[in-house]
Amino acid sequence: PKKGEQIVLLVAGGTTDGEAIRQALLASGANPLTIPGEYRAVPEVPKLGSGKTDFTRAKALALQML
Repeated sequence: PKKGEQIVLLVAGGTTDGEAIRQALLASGANPLTIPGEYRAVPEVPKLGSGKTDFTRAKALALQML
């Protein structure tokens, strides 16, 4: 297991082809340190009542899936 934090990308209704996503992020100029190490398909990304991402529930969902 890796030490420290991991970046996990939750993908709703899209492709979970990690290599394709990784290549697209690198081609767009994203910093390699911000590239997710894991990609997980979910039915829906958790949202707050305001429509913003609910990062607390998203983190809990990602931890369940690991």
